[in-house]
Amino acid sequence: MKMTFSHNKQSLPVIILILFLLCGVIAEGGTIRGRVFDKENETPIIGANVIVKGTYKGAATDLDGNFIITGLSPGDYDIEISTIGYKVQLYTGISVDQTSVVRIEVAMESTILAFGQEVVVVGKKPLLEPDLTSSLQRISSNDISSKIIESVDDILEQQVGVVKVDNEIHIRGGRADENLYIIDGVSTKDPLSGKNYGIFLSTDAIEELEVITGGFNAEYGQAMSGIIEVKTKEGGQEYHGSISLKSDHILMESIENFNTDVIEFSMGGPELLSARLLPALGLQLPGSLTFFTNAYMYISDTYLPAASELIPANKAYQPFAQREENNWSGLLKLTWKYRNSKLSGTYKRSLQINQGYFQSIANSKVYFPYEYMYWLDNYNTMTWDGIQYNTQLTHSFNNRTFIEIDIGRVFINVHSAVQGKYFTEYDIKNDIQPIRYFSDFPDGDITVWIRDGFYDVGDASNWHDHYSDTWTIKSELTSQISNNHRLKTGIETEFTELQVINIDDPWLTGARNSFGGSWDIYKVSPAAGAAYIQDKIVYSGMIVNIGLRFDYLLLDEICTDLIDNYELAPHLSEKFREDFKKNTFQIGGKRGKAHLSPRLGISHPLTDNDVLFFSYGHFSQRPNYEYIYAGLNKTKLGASPLLGNPDLNPTTTVAYEIGIKHKFSEDQIINITAFYKDLFDYATSEQLTIKGESGQKRPFMYFNMDYARSRGLEVYLQRRFSELLSVRLNGTYSITSGKSSSPNEALDKVSVNKEKSLAETFMSWDVPLRMSADFNFYIPKDRKIKIGFVPLPSDFGVYIHWQVSSGRRYTPIIDLELEKYADAEYSALSPYWQRWDLKFTKGFSIKNLGFDLFVQIENLLDAKIARRINPVTGQAYEPGDPIPRSWYDSLTDLPPTDPSRYQEPRNVMIGVKVKF
Repeated sequence: MKMTFSHNKQSLPVIILILFLLCGVIAEGGTIRGRVFDKENETPIIGANVIVKGTYKGAATDLDGNFIITGLSPGDYDIEISTIGYKVQLYTGISVDQTSVVRIEVAMESTILAFGQEVVVVGKKPLLEPDLTSSLQRISSNDISSKIIESVDDILEQQVGVVKVDNEIHIRGGRADENLYIIDGVSTKDPLSGKNYGIFLSTDAIEELEVITGGFNAEYGQAMSGIIEVKTKEGGQEYHGSISLKSDHILMESIENFNTDVIEFSMGGPELLSARLLPALGLQLPGSLTFFTNAYMYISDTYLPAASELIPANKAYQPFAQREENNWSGLLKLTWKYRNSKLSGTYKRSLQINQGYFQSIANSKVYFPYEYMYWLDNYNTMTWDGIQYNTQLTHSFNNRTFIEIDIGRVFINVHSAVQGKYFTEYDIKNDIQPIRYFSDFPDGDITVWIRDGFYDVGDASNWHDHYSDTWTIKSELTSQISNNHRLKTGIETEFTELQVINIDDPWLTGARNSFGGSWDIYKVSPAAGAAYIQDKIVYSGMIVNIGLRFDYLLLDEICTDLIDNYELAPHLSEKFREDFKKNTFQIGGKRGKAHLSPRLGISHPLTDNDVLFFSYGHFSQRPNYEYIYAGLNKTKLGASPLLGNPDLNPTTTVAYEIGIKHKFSEDQIINITAFYKDLFDYATSEQLTIKGESGQKRPFMYFNMDYARSRGLEVYLQRRFSELLSVRLNGTYSITSGKSSSPNEALDKVSVNKEKSLAETFMSWDVPLRMSADFNFYIPKDRKIKIGFVPLPSDFGVYIHWQVSSGRRYTPIIDLELEKYADAEYSALSPYWQRWDLKFTKGFSIKNLGFDLFVQIENLLDAKIARRINPVTGQAYEPGDPIPRSWYDSLTDLPPTDPSRYQEPRNVMIGVKVKF
């Protein structure tokens, strides 16, 4: 068949024009248009900025308040509308297809606060924040309420890039003392050790928690790995409160339990004096004054053996020492808002009394004291007392500029003693039971063995008390100097008084001026501070954060005295004294050191649904004060003393990260981030060479000689399947290596006749692979859901947390006969483990009261997760394990029955929460 086509030359231009128009329509894509007006008087707002978050697209309103944005690819978008003098409006989940035209009407609310201080979200909470240039995760109070958690560290453990080893938090491979905890603008870090055991805060008192694991701005200092910033709740204009109780033994006596009880109370609303009493007297406080208060009690005998009684440092604390683990905390917060100012005052107090099973003092790594397992009444009771006062003022000068002023005090006291004794009252410890007889046939010789590795008389060997009292004054000024630049600058000053008394073997007091076998006593008053400036630059969708931070430390006068007076510190060479003066500056009677840290972060849209971000920065922190001042006021007695070094430099991290954020839809996102960190100038102990002193008597001193590296890949996926179900998945693959896992490693090696390795090895806390998932399912009280013909209860929720992780690192024995360990320390991993946690909640109401009944099960499948590893088997110690031949002649080498060789077994708790 022959086909023919008619050819009309006149129709050709028309066909070309139609094709051209079709291509234009296809290329144009979707459109968002709308009108922006004042909510109060409905007049149009001219020149308001309208941007599509995470893209280069945007517009400005015309004389009639109208705007139009074209060329949008199909997808869900967040639209931000902002202008000076009004609250920022964020419309989320605006759905656009290839040819649609979406119209929105934006009613702007005026504000006297500075630009950007108030944001109104219309729609769902956005999952993707494209203007972030750092790895930041925000956890709201609603997120926290569904989880199985008791502390801030429990929240952190579930975040991407974070691992918890021996109850210490490590972020992206950093040490546990490299994280900065901030509560209501004030650091709660213990300046002696760098740890965060100063203030315990109930999770029900948290309004929002931010975790920054990389690329933090210049406003943050004294941290190399992570920033944990907590904002506590405030009272509202109506009274609200709750009281909750949960237990693992009430109504469940037949189930194995830890004898745990948790009680919590929270309440907030208008402050009674200003709301009721003053108006009754004809007086009126301008503005609004509200309060929020929280009280928390956690008492437990834990899964480990417990002493019959704990005796804390202060007899007044005895009623709070109910069981083996006792955590108490209280908070009171007053907030006054008037016009363009907000003033808040907060008092927090926490008290923890225990035997240190789950937290260590300073650099001690003793947790459960296995050798005292049958003599725990004569082991130390540890009292952790923390007090925080702070006042915060936020004031807006105009629509562009506001200031924040924080004045805070943090007092931390840690006391550790046996039965509340003073160190002079200690009895010498010993292991004298049982007495065993061994007969050597055929010779007939009888060997008498007196001991089994467990102490049965006397007291544990340490007495410790230290306190730090730190005052902090901080001021920060933020100004939107133009539409493209948001400038922030600040200064901070802190003053600390620190006293330390640490005595080992206090019964060894024979030497002159000796308090024990090894001891240290000092009191110092260092000062520190910082200043920074940073600029957030916004240009056509691209965000650039650039900043510079200056930190300084002023040492106590004792350092100057030691350098100037040879008799006070004969172990310091003349060269050391000269270098100290060259490396420091002097102000009055104090000498100090300073450090500059540049920061850079970029967020760059790639497509309408993809954002690339990059950060680079130097992050430093001053040495923990124990590394500076330990033993400086004397030559410590006892073998191998450890001395501080006043010439230590700040420890520094140079970190890079690059990542991409992709938005599949309004309800599904994925973040992929790669990071690399160089950590150097770590403090480490090295033995001094002193003329005329033997090797055993030569002291050790801290020097900046260690380094580490951390690199890894993180993936975070979040999906809201509906308003009922949401899922979060995260995974981290990382490697952390360096010269040593502890600043005291060289000293520890000498005690066992070994030398510190010079090669780079894995860090003891390195966890190469970790993944977790959170499943949240909740049916609101007004919804009726069926599965088939079966109705599900309303106001009902299920929370599931799953975690899988590489096992612990250890140094394997590679030849059992020769008892030879691998050359590389921590080169092997114990088997991986996984764990499931489950929580059910059911709510109902009676009149004006709301009730939540819940059941939570931690470690649902009762997984055995190893903590102490047998280097022969690579798993937790068990009776009958193969052991090196040299261990056979000792009953104390192998701990097969150590109850702390595994983490917590399954624990079931039931509870009720009453809301009013």
